Amino acid sequence: MFTDQQIADWRESQYADYQRSISTEEDVELVKCAGCFDKVEETEVRLFKMHDVNDGKEQCYCLTCIEIYKNENL
Repeated sequence: MFTDQQIADWRESQYADYQRSISTEEDVELVKCAGCFDKVEETEVRLFKMHDVNDGKEQCYCLTCIEIYKNENL
């Protein structure tokens, strides 16, 4: 049988391992959206061409702006 202190120590150890697993040391690079000008994660941006925005040039837009554009114009 385990003592209450051994169980508490084990739980603390498990929680510390969990905290290390979810924390990241890497800085997330933010990219500015050409539509709303918000800074979003690089994975949330796609090259897209909006014909009536930014002279129709292919630029980086966030997924939210792309969805709004598609819903309004398609």
